[in-house]
Amino acid sequence: MKFVDNADLAYVMMRYREVHDLLHALLGMPTDMVGEVAVKWVEALQFGLPMCAGGAIFGLLRFSRPSQYERYNAIRPWAIKTGTKARFILNVYYEQRWEQDISDLRKEMRIDPVP
Repeated sequence: MKFVDNADLAYVMMRYREVHDLLHALLGMPTDMVGEVAVKWVEALQFGLPMCAGGAIFGLLRFSRPSQYERYNAIRPWAIKTGTKARFILNVYYEQRWEQDISDLRKEMRIDPVP
């Protein structure tokens, strides 16, 4: 975050980077390319960061198999709905919730199961 001059913005960007992998778990998305693009859709809609939008829109260009496109087409509507209706997922103190059941956290955050 050395290129962000504003301390508050630097904190937000650092937090985004810190919780990205936790979002995969919270959203039930694998860390493969399809899961990554789905998470980017949620992040783009929640955070409004250009790098997230770019990953959401152009990430599918890295797919190499038809099955990836099929999974993506099945998951994308869910990711867009989740990004728009879920509570703001960057505001969660995940470090204080290690003992909380993930299904309860998903309900609290208004995250529906992946189709």
